[in-house]
Amino acid sequence: MKLVGRGAPLKMKLANLKLAADFLALADTCSDFTSYRRQARAAHSRRFGSPCSPNVCYYPEFYLSE
Repeated sequence: MKLVGRGAPLKMKLANLKLAADFLALADTCSDFTSYRRQARAAHSRRFGSPCSPNVCYYPEFYLSE
């Protein structure tokens, strides 16, 4: 896993780590990939104020347009 923003303020880095931890916890409890993906994308949108985009995604092979 890669977390970006090493030059960002600590508060932003901690929020990004929490988001990653939330994604991992969701992966442990959600057996339906479509549901996981929907919830993860909603969480991303809440955190960053914009939807996921294949243009800035580190894993575009997992990006599926809606």
